[in-house]
This record gives sequence, structure tokens and C-alpha cells, in this order.
Amino acid sequence: MKAIFKSLVVLGLFSFATKAQAQSGTLVFREGNNGSQNIVVNITDAPGQAYNLKADNSPGPNDEARSLVMSNVRVGAIVTVYDSPNGDASDDYCVITVKQLVGSKVIGSFMNTYEDADVRVQKFGGGNLDGKVSFIRVN
Repeated sequence: MKAIFKSLVVLGLFSFATKAQAQSGTLVFREGNNGSQNIVVNITDAPGQAYNLKADNSPGPNDEARSLVMSNVRVGAIVTVYDSPNGDASDDYCVITVKQLVGSKVIGSFMNTYEDADVRVQKFGGGNLDGKVSFIRVN
């Protein structure tokens, strides 16, 4: 009887974990600050993504994004936006690290460094990044 109970518990946990992994968070980059105006890019939080917004196969236009609306993004996700179309640190960039799962979170600008219970946002470089995003990386 104990073996059957243990098997059912393990199967239940596996089923829950599989469903949790199947759900993706969303990253919606917006044209205006504070999550306003038109959608520029809409992608998931799956790790390993990299988008050059100047490329022909880009998911959205170059030099438009000024904010990010995150929904159900996984803990540990790192979203980096770059002014450089090569996705390197030679120009301004911003690193957003998700610290805990939240239903919805707005990163109102890529120009500020701050940390709260949900995210750590770090802006690097001295220039303007809002409206200048040319590359997005998700890890």
C-alpha cells in the first residue's frame, strides 16, 4: 500500500512539474514608457533567445521599445536589451533579472537601475536606451 501511495505522489508531482514547465511567461515590449502605446515585440520567456531587431527576420521594429510588460515570467529569467544590434556591451544596455514569479510586472524604462522584491534592473552605459533597443536576449 505504501508503494502505491508513493508512486501516486511521484506521478502527481511529475504531472504538476510538467504542466508548470509547459506554461510560458510573456515579454511584451512597448513603444511608450510605463507599458504604454503600441506593442513592438511579443515573445516568451524561454531561455536561449536572441533577436537582432535590425535583421530581416526580426520579431519587431528596431529602435522603438521603451518599456517591457512581463506576465508570469519564470524566476531566474534574465532579459537583456542592447543599443548595439550585435548584442554586445559596447554601447548602452539593460539587464533585467526576475527574482520571483509575479502575475504582471511593468519595467517602465530601460534607463533606470533599481531593485525590488520582484526584479533587479541594471542600466549600463551613459547614453539613452529608451527607444533605441536594437537587440534582445533572453536567458
